[in-house]
Amino acid sequence: MRTKPFPLNYFLSVWSVRNIIRYKGILNWLQIILVLFFLNGLMMMPVSLNYNKLTSFSIDQTYPGPFELLNEQFVNEIQTTSVLNGRLTSKETFIEKNNRGVVGINMNEKQLKEALEKEQAFVLQQNEIIIKDREKPVEKVYYPKEFSFEHIDTIEDVKKVISNLWFMQNKVYIIGTLLFVSFTILLSSLLLIVTGCALFLYISKRTTSIQNFKEAMNLILNCLAIPTVLAMVVGLFHFNIMTMMIIQMIGFLILLVYVFFNMQIHHS
Repeated sequence: MRTKPFPLNYFLSVWSVRNIIRYKGILNWLQIILVLFFLNGLMMMPVSLNYNKLTSFSIDQTYPGPFELLNEQFVNEIQTTSVLNGRLTSKETFIEKNNRGVVGINMNEKQLKEALEKEQAFVLQQNEIIIKDREKPVEKVYYPKEFSFEHIDTIEDVKKVISNLWFMQNKVYIIGTLLFVSFTILLSSLLLIVTGCALFLYISKRTTSIQNFKEAMNLILNCLAIPTVLAMVVGLFHFNIMTMMIIQMIGFLILLVYVFFNMQIHHS
């Protein structure tokens, strides 16, 4: 085993309790870091595939404030507008202000400038929908050529239609952000598990064959391999990131406890 190159040496060390214990010192620190990212990458595979299937994402989760300004009167005003070849036409300007912000349709430059000075704004202009939510960058959602506000009867209909437009125009950014957040959460969780359990093994080294902290880290990574693969496979067929993390954790703890008691028995 010691002559096998990386990463083959790691893959061969995880398939039995005997190998997990016997080859707990084969990885150096650089290889340990690479294995951490590899295991996290396995967990990210179902996440990536699932997010790439997204066809819509609710914009009010990112810009909640402006959508709270919408009311039935605004919906009624939308129903009087039409969009032709990506341009909105409205018979007259509509503006409604309150303490939280401004909603409007077909504003002139001065009115729009005043609206964007408020904390929150939701404005339908000729070429785009302008959304402002406090300190966040002002978002512009453009009308596609084949688009209309027909069949909009409720505030929820407005949210759904604009969410679809926003998602189509920002799909790469939205999916990229979701993937980054998921990657960070999974990696942070993995680091916490690995370092915490490795520290426990290192503290209890008098009752095991653990020699140093690096060996403890290596052993933990050996125990994580099969549960992580199992969690990934489940996630590919039935995606739920919490279910995947629970499967990984339970499988890892069961295997770690079994390995720990085996080391104690052989060490005593």
